[in-house]
Amino acid sequence: MAFDIKKINLAEQAEAGHEFEVKLPDGSSTDFFITVRGNLSPKMKKYSKDLFNKMQMKELQAKKRNKGEQPIDLDEAEATLIESAVARIVTWKGLEDDGKVVEPTQENIVRIMTELDWARTQVLEESDNAANFI
Repeated sequence: MAFDIKKINLAEQAEAGHEFEVKLPDGSSTDFFITVRGNLSPKMKKYSKDLFNKMQMKELQAKKRNKGEQPIDLDEAEATLIESAVARIVTWKGLEDDGKVVEPTQENIVRIMTELDWARTQVLEESDNAANFI
């Protein structure tokens, strides 16, 4: 039997998303589940292309001002990681704050990806793993 590319559309499956349980840093269960889109999804491909273009423009502007290569600012690097994680999240369930449900709104997604860097790491890893979308 031959491999049929019509039957495995990773871009489509990556856009639909993959649900995983967020684990505490010690590996404990949380009952907090996040659905992420994969790197091969159209939305993530566009995000990556836009980010690349933004970085190129910044570099070009620095060269025009004769500043040469600028070191990466750590705050800017973290902001990019947060933005990248936020772009990958489709939805979540099982998250509360002091007994109140935290809905997956854009504002809350940014807040949680900013505050819970260990959860952000898991979002990025799960999204990067193409095997999650087969």
